[in-house]
Amino acid sequence: MIHISKMANERVSHPLEVLSLNQFLPIIEVISIDTKMGKVSLSLKDM
Repeated sequence: MIHISKMANERVSHPLEVLSLNQFLPIIEVISIDTKMGKVSLSLKDM
């Protein structure tokens, strides 16, 4: 899952302003991996 603040360089009110349902994302950036919590932080910025 990508946090709304990591979807675009400008402010986004709703994720559908940037993405569409079932959209294929060929390139995403992995920001961090937390193995203890089982979480991965992803970003679309600058893509």
